Amino acid sequence: LGVWAYTRLYLYPVRIVWQGVWYGSREVVTAPGAYGMDGFTAAAGSPFTRGHSPGAKLGDGSFDLWANLRALPTHATLPGYWACGSLLTALLVMHVIWYMLLWRLLFRSVLGQTLHDGGADEYEGGSDDDHED
Repeated sequence: LGVWAYTRLYLYPVRIVWQGVWYGSREVVTAPGAYGMDGFTAAAGSPFTRGHSPGAKLGDGSFDLWANLRALPTHATLPGYWACGSLLTALLVMHVIWYMLLWRLLFRSVLGQTLHDGGADEYEGGSDDDHED
């Protein structure tokens, strides 16, 4: 349970969902001089209107995601950004729910119930063992 919690409730949301999808992909794709950003930069008058600080380097922590989202909610260089981010965030919510279910099953097994009985109490629907002929 410890390794499961560490990988699914810490590494996955922090390293993959936040830094890889929500934050990192926008920082790289909308950086000054990035492919497809010339027209936006010309219209805005400055390449630093998208959350990038002047003189900043990629990954230095100075990128402002919220300013970037306000200036450029969607762009052709970000295909599927909202769909991918939303689906991965939904998967994170499911990881939290599964973690709580695992703890409830563990708690019931400590109280003396078998895992099968604890699972039968937890989940809806019939079991193969409860099948009547």
